Amino acid sequence: MKITVKAGGLLYEYLPPERTANRATLEVAEAATPAQIMRDLGFPADASYLVIVNGELVPAEQRAKLQLADGDQLSINPPLKGG
Repeated sequence: MKITVKAGGLLYEYLPPERTANRATLEVAEAATPAQIMRDLGFPADASYLVIVNGELVPAEQRAKLQLADGDQLSINPPLKGG
């Protein structure tokens, strides 16, 4: 199945080289989870991220459970910082 991954900020560097700016279309296994995709792309496991699937925030405890579907849009962003 195919999904679109969008990476915010400098996180685009974890997307494959064939990306377009900060987006990439990926072929992934059926029932892949956001946690699996992030691991496969090499995102550091010890960092904090805002993860959104189809416009809905995915809490950290759900990232290894939520199964993605064909055509889903996964957005991975660095945490927001106040000032």
